[in-house]
Amino acid sequence: MSLNRKIYLFTTILFFVSSISKGAEYYFFSTKPINYYRINGFEFLPKDLNLEFLDSLNKFYNNNERSYTIIKSQNTYKLHVRCTLDFFQLSENRIENLYKFDNSGYLCKSHFFERDGKNYALGGYGFWTHHQDLLVLDEELGSWEFVSTTNQPLNFTGSVISIHSGFLILFGSYKNTRTNLNERENHGWFLDWETKKWDKIDIKLDGIDVSDFRNLDISGKINLKDYYVFGTDDVDMDKRGLFFIDKVSLEIFYLQKGNLDLFKSPYIQVIDNAIYFQSLDGTHQIQDIPSLQKNSKKVGQIEILKDSKSFLGNRKFLILILIGFFIITLFSYFYWIRKKGKPEKEIAIEVNNPDGIIGVIQKLTPSTGQTLDIDALDLLLGIHDIPNFDNRRVRRSRIIMDINTNYRYMKGKDLIKRVKKSDDKRFTYYNIEL
Repeated sequence: MSLNRKIYLFTTILFFVSSISKGAEYYFFSTKPINYYRINGFEFLPKDLNLEFLDSLNKFYNNNERSYTIIKSQNTYKLHVRCTLDFFQLSENRIENLYKFDNSGYLCKSHFFERDGKNYALGGYGFWTHHQDLLVLDEELGSWEFVSTTNQPLNFTGSVISIHSGFLILFGSYKNTRTNLNERENHGWFLDWETKKWDKIDIKLDGIDVSDFRNLDISGKINLKDYYVFGTDDVDMDKRGLFFIDKVSLEIFYLQKGNLDLFKSPYIQVIDNAIYFQSLDGTHQIQDIPSLQKNSKKVGQIEILKDSKSFLGNRKFLILILIGFFIITLFSYFYWIRKKGKPEKEIAIEVNNPDGIIGVIQKLTPSTGQTLDIDALDLLLGIHDIPNFDNRRVRRSRIIMDINTNYRYMKGKDLIKRVKKSDDKRFTYYNIEL
């Protein structure tokens, strides 16, 4: 293949593996055909992605203004052409366009990824507005279908950082040429993949204002498996360096005067957390990002702000509610146990005391010759306020037994006698006989 044909291949080609399954290799490759003059050999390309294979794409888009995004999914590759809705499936024998309609625009600089066996596009811009729409490719119908999300930012797009739970959007802006909207977003947004809900994020930095941070001259951005790397190429040498965002902890690290040659390389290749590039002297080098991160300084943290108006979305608030409910339930349980086991207040009848017996007899005298029901007797004995029926029954039996025992000693007979009425033997009544 001639060098001229290589130059017209594509303006930018991007390869990456976006699978988040355990053990999956993350792969990313980026270059521009005009940089082919500077690349010293292409042995670094995967064996199934050689230059002859890439050149075959030119028969579809022989236009040096086009750029391509390729997603590696299992045993095949998927190709997207910049600012179109076309999405090709590549194989050894053929290239098939999975999109069956004829539309363009809308998906410029979108982020393409694969999850759960489906292909998605997130964000980008059309010919007049930015957007952060989430689309899924329906391969059976051959069309991109809109995926509904909640609290989606309008007229917004930015750099996408994929993490396990969703997607961070940083360095973004709001733009709509129809309404003259053109504003910068200093912080950003987060899309929760499980709930499909958007939340704001807060970038907290040590010793620097976020707006000043956005004013830094960013020289490049690279997605790795566990890190997001970007450099600052300020005219002030003390402000030049590399920033690392840990995709797990969301911590931000800074390495002052870090090697920025990788952003000047004619190509970038990423395998997991290592960056392969060509230095200014023409040699191929490897930069291990975890090793650099160990020597860097933590300078900030990204915090995902859950919407306080959403009960289910506010995890901290939900936890506090559950803790409060647990404490109230536990308190109520112990209160019930204590109340159940607490003895009822003793009735102030000293039946073993002659004065006590006389007092009881005096209380029962007005009822001499009468037949009392349980409630009337309990009122006379002073036990009608005991709420538990079983406790009141036991107390009544004990008092009657003690009164009759002492009254037999004094008068030779029982004072209180239990009787059953012939017409209704379900209930017990009491006769008072002095």
